[in-house]
Amino acid sequence: MSTSIASKRLPVYFISHGAPTLIIDTHDKTHKFLKQLGAKIRKQFKPTAVVIVSGHWESTDVIRVGSFSGETSLIYDFHGFHETLYQQEYHSKGSPELASKIVDLLKKAKMEAIEDETRGFDHGVWIPLKLIFPEPGDVPIVQVSLKRDASFEFHTKVGKALESLRDEGILLIGSGSLVHNLRDSFSDFHSSNFTPKQYATTFDKDVTDIIKNSRGKELENKLIDLKNHRLLKKAHPTTDHLVPLHVAAGAAGEDKGEKLYHDIYSGLSSSAFCWGTCE
Repeated sequence: MSTSIASKRLPVYFISHGAPTLIIDTHDKTHKFLKQLGAKIRKQFKPTAVVIVSGHWESTDVIRVGSFSGETSLIYDFHGFHETLYQQEYHSKGSPELASKIVDLLKKAKMEAIEDETRGFDHGVWIPLKLIFPEPGDVPIVQVSLKRDASFEFHTKVGKALESLRDEGILLIGSGSLVHNLRDSFSDFHSSNFTPKQYATTFDKDVTDIIKNSRGKELENKLIDLKNHRLLKKAHPTTDHLVPLHVAAGAAGEDKGEKLYHDIYSGLSSSAFCWGTCE
């Protein structure tokens, strides 16, 4: 890789988007972290576009790539929250040109993909991005779907197909949760118990150790092998919020990863990671 290309190669992130209330809870640690991260990204990296995957968009057939030409609509895919959350707005635009390019990259990697001109942003996208890019302006945002029930290997391959976008000043983000057991967490929250579950602490540490100590193919293989982790089913009763990590790791290439943020409460982890030039 030439020096000129390396100098503009953007990092790739895995973030935890938290509950919908994250957007209005200004005292929340994750809220503050994402705002600080956004200020850094906007000042230091100045991305030309953002490509994001979220645990809340899983296609059942082929990979779908958001292809809005104008402002992207929002999906309020949550229930029982304060009405303020259903009045939130986020004004951003898409890029049919970038969406078409992503479809081509995925097809070249032998994956079926199509453009989708109808689906808006789910809260796994607009909530964290409203904190990271409160006024995206001319920076287009394109969401790529996950594929329901597809393997960790498959989603790693998705990330690898998208890696080259980083060399074009495009920011890649995986939005999910390092530990995501809603049933345990809701039960605890009703009794105001926020003590981290032991399985959440252990799973978070094990994944963090993998990311800190591995890179390239070794990183990919170890994260794929999480399918055999003894605590996987407790940490992730369904894996939709974990596979955005595999997409991010696939796009990391040979870059070293580091942990940017850590917070665990009950059966949820809000840990965040970065690969590449993160400082």
